[in-house]
Amino acid sequence: AEYQQIKESLQAGIDPRKQPAGSLQLSELCDLYLHNQKLRADAKEIRYRTWRERQDMLRRVCDILGRTTPVVALRPQHFAKLNAELAKRLGPV
Repeated sequence: AEYQQIKESLQAGIDPRKQPAGSLQLSELCDLYLHNQKLRADAKEIRYRTWRERQDMLRRVCDILGRTTPVVALRPQHFAKLNAELAKRLGPV
């Protein structure tokens, strides 16, 4: 598991040795957001379909940027990579 985290960080252009201990990972941030959106769906503020679409999109984001990427390490080049990958899969974004 630790090897996978280091591998994902290095592939994302992040040196895991330079990140503060206990940094929030991208997957954790996405989970927090999705939990909030699920509560909104339960309260009928949004449709469950909307929640599922957001869940699918954030799964793609994590696949592209790396689930274990520390949020504090995200830089503009990460979002450029995300935009380019999503454009390949979904068309212009």
